[in-house]
Formats: sequence, structure tokens, C-alpha cells
Amino acid sequence: MNVAAKKTVNDVRLDKNGVVRIIYHGSQTASKLMQTMTNIMKIVQKLLDADKPVKLLVDIRDLSEYDQPSRLVEMQARATLPFWKMAFVTTADENLAENISRKLTMMSGRKQEIRYFKREDDAIGWLSFMRKSM
Repeated sequence: MNVAAKKTVNDVRLDKNGVVRIIYHGSQTASKLMQTMTNIMKIVQKLLDADKPVKLLVDIRDLSEYDQPSRLVEMQARATLPFWKMAFVTTADENLAENISRKLTMMSGRKQEIRYFKREDDAIGWLSFMRKSM
């Protein structure tokens, strides 16, 4: 049995432009997403401590499905994570996982801060535009 295929972990890292990059791999479970959120918060806290904007780029092109408990974790994360903007990169063809993701976004109450893109460069462009406060 291939252990690497069985235990796929979501990737979380901070890129050189200050964007938190999250890549979902495979089926999502509540425990897998809780670990991912813990990893995200470690990076986000460092950005907040440095008084930097929190921009999230979430790649769900390799996401296959959410189980029921993971949907609750994901919705709570969208509602409570301290971010300025969150961009999702999706596949060219909308699938069930993307549809669920979009519904979770609608229910989060943060539709203005979250957008979906078919191309990663479009998502990065949107994340890089920050309106100056008055």
C-alpha cells in the first residue's frame, strides 16, 4: 500500500509577496481541516503581529470532496479567520466540491472578501489590490 497516497496533507506556506498559500489535496475531513486551520493561524498571527494585511490564496483544484463534519469546520474558518481577502483558485469545470465551497462562502457572511478565480494569476492580481483607507 502506498502510504504517501493515503496520507495526503494540505499545504500551507507564506510566499515572498506576503500571501498565505493554501493548497487542498484530496478528500477533506474535519481533523485534516482543523490541522490546516492551525497551520494557517500560525502564519496569520505572525502577519498580524507585524501589522501586515492577511491575504489568503486557496487552491482547491486538487480538492475532491468535503465530508459533512469538514463542511462545518470550513464554514467556521471562513467566518472567523482574520483575513482581508481570500481568493480561491478552481478548476475550469465547476464540480461538486467547488459548489459546496461556494455555498459555504455564501453562508459565511463574508462574500465581499472572498472571490473565486479559474486562473491563479487573476487571483493574485485581485489579492494585490488593496484599497487605501481614508
